[in-house]
Amino acid sequence: MPPSVKPPIFKISFESYDDFLVEYGDHLRKGILTLPSGTGLDPGQDVRIKLILPNEKVLYLKGTTRPKGSAAPGVGKADDQIQVQLLAYTPEQTETLEACVSGAIAHETKPVEDEAQGPINLLLVDDSVGVRIELGDALRDRGLRVRVAENGLVAIAAALKRPPDIIL
Repeated sequence: MPPSVKPPIFKISFESYDDFLVEYGDHLRKGILTLPSGTGLDPGQDVRIKLILPNEKVLYLKGTTRPKGSAAPGVGKADDQIQVQLLAYTPEQTETLEACVSGAIAHETKPVEDEAQGPINLLLVDDSVGVRIELGDALRDRGLRVRVAENGLVAIAAALKRPPDIIL
């Protein structure tokens, strides 16, 4: 890529501490971030990431897409995802991530009394990005609180962190 062309920017945000903890445990702590494959990125391409944490802090990260089939050790890889190898975190970025993890743990220990009166919590599990998006949007439109998982392992981790009312 010529030096005058800036790498594309992707905005990643987490709707809840639970979603963040799953992604942090599976990928972020290992310096990996996953993006949907429909992004048009080639292996070895530089990217910039605007990462919005559930505590409303924002991290600006840089990385390079990994070649298909080169999943990092211990990091699962779905065919419909592209892995980004992030540059090493700065001390400030590490501190921000750790503060968010600590905040998530503190957030979990507080009892939520009105949760019983709130919407139904549903965990949607499907390996197809398109199905997760379409079905998730349709369920949200009907008033359900939907979290998504791309496979059974991610679903188990998400369900253990915050048990859903329904798993679909």
